[in-house]
Amino acid sequence: MSSLLEINFEITNRRVIDHVKKEDVQKLRIESSNIEKLSISQINGSSYIKEIWIYKSNISVIPAEAFQNLSSLEALSIKENRIGGFHKDALKQLKNLKTLMFWKNQNINMLQEELFNNLSLLENLNFHSQFIRNIDNKMFRNLLSLSKLQIHYCGLKEISKHAFRGTENLKSLSLDGNNIVILPKRVFMGLYQLTTLSLRYNFITSFKRGTFDTLISLEKLFLQNNKLKNLPGRSFQNLANLAVLDLSQNQLKYLPGRLFRKTTNLKSLSLFENEIGNICSGHLKNLIKLELLDIHNNSINNISPKCFKHLKSLKALQLENNKIKTLKENSFLNLMKLQELNLQKNNISVIEKGAFVGLSQLKYLVLSENEIIKLETESLTGLEDLVNLELRTNKIEEIPSGSFKSLSKLRSLTLFDNSLQELNSEMFSGLNFLRYLYISNNNLSKLDGSCFKHLHYLNDLHITYNNITTITRDAFIGLSNLQNLYLAHNKIKILTENLFSEISDLLELHLQQNNITRIEPNSFQGLNELLTLNLIVNRLRKLDSKTFNGLIKLRYLYLHANRIKIINNDTFKCCPDLMLLDLSNNKLRNLTSNIFMGLKNLNSLILKNNIIRFLPIGIFNYSPVLNFIDLSNNRIKLIPNQVFQKLNSLSTLYLENNKIKAIESKAFENLGQLYRINLNKNRLKRIDSKVFSNLTKIEIINLNYNKISKISLEDFRELKSLLQVQLYGNQLPPSIMKEFHLRYNVKNK
Repeated sequence: MSSLLEINFEITNRRVIDHVKKEDVQKLRIESSNIEKLSISQINGSSYIKEIWIYKSNISVIPAEAFQNLSSLEALSIKENRIGGFHKDALKQLKNLKTLMFWKNQNINMLQEELFNNLSLLENLNFHSQFIRNIDNKMFRNLLSLSKLQIHYCGLKEISKHAFRGTENLKSLSLDGNNIVILPKRVFMGLYQLTTLSLRYNFITSFKRGTFDTLISLEKLFLQNNKLKNLPGRSFQNLANLAVLDLSQNQLKYLPGRLFRKTTNLKSLSLFENEIGNICSGHLKNLIKLELLDIHNNSINNISPKCFKHLKSLKALQLENNKIKTLKENSFLNLMKLQELNLQKNNISVIEKGAFVGLSQLKYLVLSENEIIKLETESLTGLEDLVNLELRTNKIEEIPSGSFKSLSKLRSLTLFDNSLQELNSEMFSGLNFLRYLYISNNNLSKLDGSCFKHLHYLNDLHITYNNITTITRDAFIGLSNLQNLYLAHNKIKILTENLFSEISDLLELHLQQNNITRIEPNSFQGLNELLTLNLIVNRLRKLDSKTFNGLIKLRYLYLHANRIKIINNDTFKCCPDLMLLDLSNNKLRNLTSNIFMGLKNLNSLILKNNIIRFLPIGIFNYSPVLNFIDLSNNRIKLIPNQVFQKLNSLSTLYLENNKIKAIESKAFENLGQLYRINLNKNRLKRIDSKVFSNLTKIEIINLNYNKISKISLEDFRELKSLLQVQLYGNQLPPSIMKEFHLRYNVKNK
């Protein structure tokens, strides 16, 4: 059984409860307590405790006998406490302790001589944000079983030459986030079993040759984020087992020729954010097992032919944010296992023929944010396995026919934010299995000539933010599997008949923010699978009976912010599955009772921000499952008593900011599911019990900013579910407002 006993000392020297069975107490947590003199031995059965946490407490003193008789204790964590005194013998009797942690405590002197002397079985010692300015020769000398030592963010500046003598079993040593400037030459002498050494986030400017020579078992060395400017030529000569080396975020300008001569087992090398100008001088020739090379954010301006020819195991090469101008022939020769190559944010303007020869297994190539103006026909040869190609944010004006012909396995091609002016019919030849194509933010003015005819498996086509005014009927030939088409933010004016007939599997069509003034009859004919049509922010004035012909499965129709004045009675009859219709921000004035004919599945109707003056009886009768109606910001004056009568599923009704003066007595009578109604900012003068009668599930009624001068709690007595009535901004006396505030939690501002 593993039971946890939690104790909060609220009274100084309070005696701890002793009725707990002693054999059940194996874990003890002391938190947010005030203790004058800590003595765990007070606890009945303390000899059975295996783990203790002391957290966020105020302790006057931890005496020598604080942890006596804790023969079973294996883990002690002391975190975020304020401690007046910590006796040097306090840990002396914890002979079976295996894990000890000191985190963010105040007033503990970690440098007391012999503090850790008796902890011969300690395996894990962890300091975080404790003041430890230096480590002398005696601090850890008797920790014979120690395998993991962490001293993080403790202000450590000086390390004695023999600081780690006596810790010969150490496997992991981490000194991150300190103020170390100098490493004594033989500071790691004797740590033959050390596998991980981390010195990240210090101020080390250099170290002498031989500093790491005795670390014959070392597998991971982290020197990230220091001030290193130079490295001794044979810094790592004895590190035959080294697999991970991180020298990133330093000030290195060059690498000595023999630096990696004996590190033949290295698999990961990080050199990013230095000032290295040349990587092709034979530095890497012995790294035959290297899988990751990260040298982004340096000053490399040239990749000479066969630069990486010895790195036959390399899988990922990060070269982004350098100063490379030209990719020469055979630049990446022999990298037959490379899968990811990132060349983003360089100055590349020329890609020579054969630049990528040898990259037979490359899957991801990033050439974004460069200066490429034109892709030559042979620029991308050798990339038979490429899956993802990113060329965004260049200056590409032209892509010759057949430029992608060798990329038969490409799935995603990104060309957005370039200067393409036209797409020719053979530009995408060879891309038979492409799924995603991004050509947004270019200078395209038209789509014509079967430009996508080779893209039989394309799913998503993004052509937003161009200058397209014209789309011909043959533009989409070949796109038989297209599901999502994005044409937003162009200058399209007219949608012609049968324009989309070639893309019959389309699910989403986005045409928002164009200049569309007319949709010819049967423009959408053939889009039998379309679910979403977005036409917001265009210039449509009228919707005819054949405008949406063919959209038999359409569910979401967005017409927000057009100039629509007229909608024919049978406009939507061809869209029987429509669930959401957004007609907000138009110029609708007179709605007929048959305007929503055929919309039997309509769930949400948005008509806000029009100039609607009245609601004809029967207007919503064709849509009995309506759940949400928004009629806000119109000019409605009267709510007649039958207009909502068949809306048994309606839960939310917004009528705010109209000119409603009257609501007929049974206007909301059949709205049994209505949850919220908003009548804010109207011209209502009086509310009586008949207005909201039979609203059995109503919870919120908003009547703010009307002209109500008479209202009574009795008018709402039958509304058992009602939680809130909002009446601010009316002409009601304080006494009435107070009554409603007390009953319905209305804020009387």
